[in-house]
Amino acid sequence: MKTLRKLITFLILNSSFCVYSVAQIVYTNVLPDDSIFCPGCPSYPCSSMCDPDINIDLNNDGFNDFSTNISIGWNNIFDCTGSPGVDWYHGIYSTPLVSNAIASTGASYIQEFNFSDTIGSQLSWVQFSPLLIKSFHYQASICSLYVAGNWTGTGFIGLKLNVGNQQYYGWARVYADPGNAFYLSSLFILYDYAYNSVPNQFILAGDTGNGPAGLIENSISSNFSVYSSNKKIIIQLNNTDFDFGNIDIYNIIGQKIKKINITNKITQIVMNENKGIYVVVVQTNNVIKIKKISLQ
Repeated sequence: MKTLRKLITFLILNSSFCVYSVAQIVYTNVLPDDSIFCPGCPSYPCSSMCDPDINIDLNNDGFNDFSTNISIGWNNIFDCTGSPGVDWYHGIYSTPLVSNAIASTGASYIQEFNFSDTIGSQLSWVQFSPLLIKSFHYQASICSLYVAGNWTGTGFIGLKLNVGNQQYYGWARVYADPGNAFYLSSLFILYDYAYNSVPNQFILAGDTGNGPAGLIENSISSNFSVYSSNKKIIIQLNNTDFDFGNIDIYNIIGQKIKKINITNKITQIVMNENKGIYVVVVQTNNVIKIKKISLQ
């Protein structure tokens, strides 16, 4: 694994003042990606051996802080029609170790965060207990498939490290798919993770200390506007001082998908990507502005 410690500047802007503060982000890129794979059951009876659990040592002190595992099981019973059937369960769980915590939806499910979402004290945090990322459970006796958890594929998990009386907030970027049929495999992938080494300060999901997530989204003031229309993102700079710079656009998992140089007061960017939320970062004259935009 490759760990980077970088100094970033958080930038907060509104129409009346600017506030700058410095935070230190410790980022770990997992190379190669770590994963848990559980093969499906093509026909019953069968047995499936999952890969070992994945552990995260968030602050790289030699002690594991969080652990993830996949739970699977099958049982041969008669279904609701009286025919032979299979009752099966696939679930992916993460557990905070020692006194650490994971952000939850308020139930026993892990909350999924998008790129640049705020992870801090405002969230609901759960200690000690395993939390469900997502599961599928088919109850053959009533011929019904139950889905628990709202995880959609690739996203960010909110992490809280408790050290003494200090809390450190972090994130892990993962892919999770428990498989929605008994013959399908289950897969969990850990890509990377990071935490803010300044205690009791939030972190933005995807912040590596070297990207736009290190900048707080700010309100668009009278000299700057961003909006979307007809599969385009339109950036308008109304202040005559803004005469050069560049625009970066990121998707919700932090991938940069476009980079455009500013050559006019109005920039129209054609978006052939799917509908959803995108992060627009505009840098002009040493001023950086960030805005989330919904592409319809």
